[in-house]
Amino acid sequence: MKRLAPWLAVSLIVAGGSLFSFRVFIDGHWLKAPWLSTWWLGASLLLSALWMIVFVSSLIAVRWRGLWLLMGMPGVIFGPLMLAGLAQSIDKWVAGAEPGMETHCFP
Repeated sequence: MKRLAPWLAVSLIVAGGSLFSFRVFIDGHWLKAPWLSTWWLGASLLLSALWMIVFVSSLIAVRWRGLWLLMGMPGVIFGPLMLAGLAQSIDKWVAGAEPGMETHCFP
């Protein structure tokens, strides 16, 4: 496949799916079961990994023109970066708490 358009379309569809699924994970309060929220997080991370595979494959197939697929990167990288930032801030928050102190997390 030497054309760029199919690669770009797949990249943007996967990136949009990743961003959408992470958004559902964040705003999943309307979900009836809490495990569904966790499922959406896993879907977001799997779609991010799939996008990376598509990106590397496109670089192999169409070479330097595959760099156009980086347009989908903000949608793919948003979820994992937000998750890492949240984990780091919670870790610092818990580490700074005194022993026996009640910790409250406000939304």
